[in-house]
Parts: sequence; structure tokens; C-alpha cells
Amino acid sequence: QLKRLKKKINLRKKIYERYIHNFKNMENIQILPFEKKSISNYWMNIIFFKKLNFKQTHELSLRLSKKKIETRRVWRPLNLQLHLKKFQNYKISNSKKIYFNSLCLPSDDNLSNSKVDKISNYIKKFHEIIVNHKL
Repeated sequence: QLKRLKKKINLRKKIYERYIHNFKNMENIQILPFEKKSISNYWMNIIFFKKLNFKQTHELSLRLSKKKIETRRVWRPLNLQLHLKKFQNYKISNSKKIYFNSLCLPSDDNLSNSKVDKISNYIKKFHEIIVNHKL
């Protein structure tokens, strides 16, 4: 089983690296990096949009879904969850920014390079339309 796990992690790492490559020249889009000191399992690939808001990232997710591409919003920060409002919280500005402007990308180890490229291209096209035409 450990051999399979290592293989899966390597496959997911390649997917992550492909996303990095596909968005490397996009000034307002970033694939969130992993901490250098950590060892990642590459389970989640998160894309951050500097110029898109919550509504626009939601619209992107809906459009991708129509193309059978599943994305998800990153987890809601605890301090934004209603049932936890009464408890102590901290000013963690990045968590809100990441939540409102990010999506989790598909990262199944069965994804081919061409599928990752297709997903990346859909995102680039949508981003270009939104940023240039203010939809």
C-alpha cells in the first residue's frame, strides 16, 4: 500500500506542477504554493485570483461545472462561521482573502496533462473575460 501511496503522491505532484506551469505567466492568478519546510501530499490545488471576487469565483465554478469540471470553494474560515461568532477569533486577513478569491482545482491522480491543460485554459478564458469586460 505504501508503494501505491507514493505513486499517487507523485502523480498529484505532477498535476500540481502542471497547474504551476500553466499559470506561471498569469499576473493575477496564482496556484498557492506549499510551505517549503513541509512535505505535501498534493491533495488540494488551490487557485487564487487577485482580481476576482466571491461572486465571480462562484460563477467560474458554475461554468466549469457545466463542462463537468468539479471545483470547490476552500473551507470557510472558522471566524466566518455563524455558530462560532461568539468565540474568540483572531485577525487573519489572508484567510478571508483566500476564501473569497480562491477555488480548489481538480487534482485526482487520474487527470492527464491534456485534462489539466483544458481546465487551465477554461479558467484563463473566463478570467480574461471577467477582468477585461467587467462581467
